[in-house]
Amino acid sequence: FTPDTLAPQRMNASSDFYAAQTLYRRTFPDDRVVQIGWIRGASATAPWSQALTFPTEVRLRTFPEGVRALN
Repeated sequence: FTPDTLAPQRMNASSDFYAAQTLYRRTFPDDRVVQIGWIRGASATAPWSQALTFPTEVRLRTFPEGVRALN
C-alpha cells in the first residue's frame, strides 16, 4: 500500500464520529466489510449522544485519481 498523500484523509468529516470498527466475515453477502462508528451528539442531552452508528458497507472504488475507500 502506498498512500496518495501523507495528509490525513477522513471517511467521515464529522468530529462527532470516531472509534469506528470494521467487521469482516466470509458469511456476509458478497464478502462485505462493514463499519460501525461511535457517535456523540452536539450536547450531552442529545438523544443520540454516545451511541453506535448505523452499519455501513466499506468498499474500494477506482476513480481517475486512483483507488478510494467509500462507505
